[in-house]
Amino acid sequence: MGSDGSASNAGQSKKSSIRRKVFSGIKGRKGDDMPEVKKQKKRKAFKMKKKVFRASDPLLSVFMWGVHQSVEQLTHCTIPPLLLDTDFKAFSKISIENYNFNSDNMVGKFKFKEYCPLVFKNLRERFGVKEALFNQALSSCEPYYECQGDAVKEKERGHKYFYSKDNKFVVKIFHSEEVEFMHSILNVYYNYAVEKGGQTLLPQYLAMYKITVSNIEYHMIVMKNILAVNLRIHKKYDLKGSKVDRAATDKDPTLKDCDFLNGEMKIRVGEEKRKQILAMLESDVQFLSQLKIMDYSLLLGVHNVAKVNLIN
Repeated sequence: MGSDGSASNAGQSKKSSIRRKVFSGIKGRKGDDMPEVKKQKKRKAFKMKKKVFRASDPLLSVFMWGVHQSVEQLTHCTIPPLLLDTDFKAFSKISIENYNFNSDNMVGKFKFKEYCPLVFKNLRERFGVKEALFNQALSSCEPYYECQGDAVKEKERGHKYFYSKDNKFVVKIFHSEEVEFMHSILNVYYNYAVEKGGQTLLPQYLAMYKITVSNIEYHMIVMKNILAVNLRIHKKYDLKGSKVDRAATDKDPTLKDCDFLNGEMKIRVGEEKRKQILAMLESDVQFLSQLKIMDYSLLLGVHNVAKVNLIN
């Protein structure tokens, strides 16, 4: 019985091997009805490219693109120990004429010009702004517009402000005349910032650009936002040291000198800090007087600790 079972198994295995051979031979013949089985090629999954420099406003898209290009180019430039007069007149310019350039994200034709690249890179270092942080804040996320002060007056002057998403930098759009003025004081301003080691209450200028979109030129300057703190600012005061027309109105809700005095506000910062602030104020005012600049004010932000504690 055992030998017959083994013989039958051997016979079945032989038949199956013959069938496999016959099937393989049939599959290779041409003209047979047997469908030919083809191996499918492995295809790599298509990965969408990340869309960069995308903003709702074409001007902001070009701004983000230009800042990124500028910072990347300046990474290969070393700041000389002593800046020359030519550095305060230098500029870099990029002109894009390809209309199909990244059309999903921004316009295809534009110009981007940076004024005094080495000077402003040095200023960013003096004011403690790292290049990587500056680039990321202004080019990775879309900035946002916000009205400041008297919106009607600012519009008449042609001024417009927008902020980086992290709120650390503010960009002011202004007229070409103010660009000429900045050029006239930049050398003196730079020397003052170096002399004070960046310890000043003056606006901290970090970059200056000109962008051309749809044949319209926009001049803008980037500044450090002094109110970009972790605490919420409940009130803002614009103080000039005068009581004449220095109160908030319906058209201009910005709080001013009279509002500060009527609210019986007092600033308590401690004796040592008080001396430091007054010393900086006196030095900055003397500097502005030398430049014959009169239209300036002190921006004060107030965080209400009692209000926060009450909410919590």
